Amino acid sequence: MKKQWMIWLLLGSISGNIYAQDKPMKKAEEGKSGLHGLMGNVGRQETAEATKLAFEKSMKSFAQMNNSGLTFFQDLAILDAANQLIKFKDESALAYVAQIQDANLRHKGYAALPKTAFNKKNIDEATAVLKLKIAESATGTAPYYAYQTAYANLLYRTGQYKAALDYIKPISSPDLMKNSDLQTYALILQKNKAYLEASRMLEDIIKQGVADEELKMALKESWMGLGKSEKDFPAHLETLFQHLRKDKEISLAGQQVNYPAPLFALTDLSGKTVSLEDLRGKVVFLDFWATWCGPCVASFPAMQKAVDKYRNHPEVVFLFINTLEKEKDLEKRRKQVDGFIRDKGFSFQILMDDQKSGAYELTKKYKVAGIPAKFVIDKAGNVRYALSGFTGATDAAFEEVNVLIETALKL
Repeated sequence: MKKQWMIWLLLGSISGNIYAQDKPMKKAEEGKSGLHGLMGNVGRQETAEATKLAFEKSMKSFAQMNNSGLTFFQDLAILDAANQLIKFKDESALAYVAQIQDANLRHKGYAALPKTAFNKKNIDEATAVLKLKIAESATGTAPYYAYQTAYANLLYRTGQYKAALDYIKPISSPDLMKNSDLQTYALILQKNKAYLEASRMLEDIIKQGVADEELKMALKESWMGLGKSEKDFPAHLETLFQHLRKDKEISLAGQQVNYPAPLFALTDLSGKTVSLEDLRGKVVFLDFWATWCGPCVASFPAMQKAVDKYRNHPEVVFLFINTLEKEKDLEKRRKQVDGFIRDKGFSFQILMDDQKSGAYELTKKYKVAGIPAKFVIDKAGNVRYALSGFTGATDAAFEEVNVLIETALKL
């Protein structure tokens, strides 16, 4: 949960993500509408054709800015356009995802695509786009490498495992291959029955807390491919999570704070008042969030796992503080938030931050600079951790919450 703001933008809508952490963006705003307008406009369109037109307009504006540092934001715009096209069941979504340079964003884009996107016509279209991008990029440059690995990823996603390995192995330099490209390489190795090499890579990825279910299943298949017992695999997986927990304990050891938690009495979705003073003697975990905040919502699967784990613990309470919403009317906002949480299937205790004079009071009291923001309050009513952001990794976030709660219970 460190302040890695570019990673916080990973999942969710572009306009929401940028609002969530928009201070670093302000210096980059250029042109008539700035980056907020350029990128948010892509995700607001109501048809596939309108999305494509808005996207092309954004790309032209990015080109006019002539700033190499904007590549990540271009990728975000591409991903947002792809997500919109997926929603509209437009066949060109795959071609959009394929041209994303950032490995993490591209991986999320591929994962979001329905199986119907990978038909011969769509694959051929995406392949043509990638080959053109590769040809346009100077050999050895970051874009060239990005499009090369993107093509290997496409081959893997379309079941061409041998071709994917032949393509990615020559460019698998440890100095260049990071994040989701490493994950793709490990998956390709596993499909090509290089079980030992795949296992080592997959184990390292799981220890970092960034593995999804596909990667865990690949490790299980590699484990069994090496002749090991399936019944012994859960214990092996648990040893990897123990490494992750230990790393989290070390990284959080120097981040403790100690100051009185600002008191509050807020209403939940049913209108019932919840007071922090009444929770004295319990560890209280506060999560400040908004429906439009992509990183907030992206962290919720990890938070749900934590809520479920401690649901019956008599000394642990999770409170999710809804704040910074664009809807100003409290009752309308309450209805909006209730519908949002129900649709997503989360079972959180939501409190509504009060608005006075245009400011959200509790958010102001806790000096929240950006969301998601998380505070851990000990049994004596003191804030012991004040963290912000989301790394985009469910396992890592879940283990981090475990460490925070268990440490606070001992204080």
